[in-house]
Amino acid sequence: MIEKDLQEDKLKKLEFYRSEIQHEYTLLYSRVGTYVTSQSFLTIAFASAVVNRSAGWSDFFSLWFPILLSLIGIVTSIAVRGGVNGAIQTIALWHIKQEKLFENDPWMSDYHVGSQPAQSSKSADAKHGRILEFAQIMPYVFLVAWILFAFLDIYLHIK
Repeated sequence: MIEKDLQEDKLKKLEFYRSEIQHEYTLLYSRVGTYVTSQSFLTIAFASAVVNRSAGWSDFFSLWFPILLSLIGIVTSIAVRGGVNGAIQTIALWHIKQEKLFENDPWMSDYHVGSQPAQSSKSADAKHGRILEFAQIMPYVFLVAWILFAFLDIYLHIK
């Protein structure tokens, strides 16, 4: 009877860990989705400002407004990295807790989804890392893009 209660407690703990992992993944991809959406709006504003060099706009404004948008894109790309990296670290911590639960009790291995008992935790870590690559890479992709956009605007004004 005591062993059954212990098993139920471990299952509840596993359920809690998995719900926290799911919550952190949802939070991470919500942040990344919001970030990508904001970058798309900035990109549209930048493209409109660069293309619309009408006589009503002064040269000063048509040069500096797109650069200002590029700076906003650069700053948001740098700022979002903290939230993304924090969520990734939290997900990793929950995965570690879950793995310890599996390691401490062979009975729990029946609930270890997604990997064979013979697989090492390194394999699971590699799989986990590949899943999170998109969230990690996107800020860098947009950071480089905004730097190139700023230089493009300056080049178009010099030309």
